[in-house]
Amino acid sequence: MLISNLFFEFSNHTFNRVPEIEYKKVMLPFRHMFPINPVSYFYKRDVQKKIGPFPLDNHFTMDYWFLLKAYQDFKLIQTDYHLGTFCMNGYNKTSNADNRKNTHIRVMYHCWHYDKKMLPYYMYNYYKHFYYDIKPWNLKGLAYKSKKFFARIYSVLTLKKNKYYSQKLYERGRYRYYEKKKIRSVFWTSASFIIYPKSLKSASRWNIFFPALMGENLSNKSKNAYRFLAYPPGMSLAHKLNYYGNEYKNSNKKIKGNLILLLGFISSPRYFMGMKQSQEGESYSAGSKSLRTRSQILFDKGGYYYYNKKRMRALMWVLMSLAVYPKSSGQKSKRKLLLYSALGESTMNEVNVLHHLYSDDKHYSFPYKLNYYGNKLRKEGSSVYGNFLLFMTYFIAPKYIKEREKIEKSNVIYSSQVQDVPKKQVSKIADYSGIKISSLDGMKEKGKFVSAGGEEIYRQSRYKLQLAYDYFRYRKFKAKSKYLYSDAQDFFYTEKKSKVPGLIISSFLYYPPSLLNRNKWSLLVNSVLSESTLKKLKGGKKN
Repeated sequence: MLISNLFFEFSNHTFNRVPEIEYKKVMLPFRHMFPINPVSYFYKRDVQKKIGPFPLDNHFTMDYWFLLKAYQDFKLIQTDYHLGTFCMNGYNKTSNADNRKNTHIRVMYHCWHYDKKMLPYYMYNYYKHFYYDIKPWNLKGLAYKSKKFFARIYSVLTLKKNKYYSQKLYERGRYRYYEKKKIRSVFWTSASFIIYPKSLKSASRWNIFFPALMGENLSNKSKNAYRFLAYPPGMSLAHKLNYYGNEYKNSNKKIKGNLILLLGFISSPRYFMGMKQSQEGESYSAGSKSLRTRSQILFDKGGYYYYNKKRMRALMWVLMSLAVYPKSSGQKSKRKLLLYSALGESTMNEVNVLHHLYSDDKHYSFPYKLNYYGNKLRKEGSSVYGNFLLFMTYFIAPKYIKEREKIEKSNVIYSSQVQDVPKKQVSKIADYSGIKISSLDGMKEKGKFVSAGGEEIYRQSRYKLQLAYDYFRYRKFKAKSKYLYSDAQDFFYTEKKSKVPGLIISSFLYYPPSLLNRNKWSLLVNSVLSESTLKKLKGGKKN
């Protein structure tokens, strides 16, 4: 199991949470930190299988239950990376819960059922920390509690902090709801509505109030009824009732289906009287519906069969829609469904990859992209497809195959072999090159050596000049020079002239041909000289 650091965001502040790796420290959450969110730890599937399923009725310490068992039985590795961010926004389940009480109950349960020998250790540290250690605060004193109580009453009576206390009451009601104490949840949520009536607009409070009042099943049915009446907004109620009635009849719920159809007939008899049904659906006559409408209906059927993984039927219906109205082949949706139903999703995904290889990154040639992607597939194990792409590369541009060179192993000299070689002081060029100057042949060899060195210097200098030339003529540096000049103009017109000279000089350095730009020089002069000096210079020129 791998654990790591976590960024903890709370009230416009970001804290760094570094969890502990020791089992004994994780058992004491009031002294040490444990991974408070699943994004700060990873584990294998075997860990979950051996620990078992999570207790779904434990809403507040489910992750802590898992961590105690994982720390106890498995090996842990810790890193210094930050694997994620946890935001405490006040709407989390544990943001306003009694975490001290919940973690204490969880550790006691763990020690009693899985590790009884650690129970005395935990009990000693728990009572020592909360009852015997000297603390700089005392929140359980009578004076503090009475002061806080009367301050709350005063703020409620003066209507100063009703919104704040309404939020607190709602959080308490939500906490009781997750504890399956529905009567208390309804009481606290209703109190939040009474104290701050504007909170009636809050959908999150109603999502707690209704399930606590009516139960989850009845609440879900009421939500479904609301969605049935409200969505989609352009569809008539009779059409919806007819659809759901037929669905219930097809699922062997004939009483409910016939009752819904009766309600639909009562709400709109005209809809049922003008409707014609058949086994495959509605039959459309040539006079009532145009060819375009028929084509769209057939296309919708093809989409239905494709999303139900019946490709051949989808292909048949799409071809029929194109045959009925050939002009619809210009629609992108029909062409796409035709290709997906004919070739399959996996083949089309590869076609899309090749399309993006061709269209993206225009500064690379298409054979270069094919060569790169083919080698990548070969390394990943798809040798057949990778070799096919490399063959296509050779067919389009053979140079990517012909320019390959075999890597030859060179004679490697290790450092241990060099250490025993005696060093010799070099005083003459003859000693360095191993040439005897006394003989005529030695003079010729010396001349060849000097000429070879000169050619090497010439090639290096030429290469450096070419790099400098490419550096200054490259269009990105020209664009960077323009950006700097535009920034200098903005600073000049916003009366920040002190920043203008640095930007102008930087633009000159990025693109030296811009030294011939008169506008840059005029902007530089106007930013350096004052207005009075410029007026005197202009006046002198006129005289």
